Amino acid sequence: MSNLSSKSAVNHYITQRLTAIVLIPIAVWFIVVVFKISKADSLAELGERLLSPFNMITAILFVIAALYHGLLGIKEIVTDYVHCSTLKKVLVSSLVLVTIISAIAGIFSLVYFFIMLKIFFPC
Repeated sequence: MSNLSSKSAVNHYITQRLTAIVLIPIAVWFIVVVFKISKADSLAELGERLLSPFNMITAILFVIAALYHGLLGIKEIVTDYVHCSTLKKVLVSSLVLVTIISAIAGIFSLVYFFIMLKIFFPC
């Protein structure tokens, strides 16, 4: 293994672990928010809880971190088990494209949801 590929492997390993560590508190936050939302007594209270900028930013971070973490894991599987270099490049490129499209769609839907809540539940 060359020095360049070993640095890449170490970098990949560290990045995979860092995204996992970042996802732990965000997942706990998500569970708490869902629990609080389920206990809301009225639509106004529900809107109030969902309109927090902190909740919106954390939800966007969750989408980005989860998708990137998933990309790293699946990319590792493809690079380990697909031996045809052309197929490997096509699959990795496709994975990156799907991840980017999913991130854009997820962020767009969260922002759209936030805007719709602002319209229907003005503070």
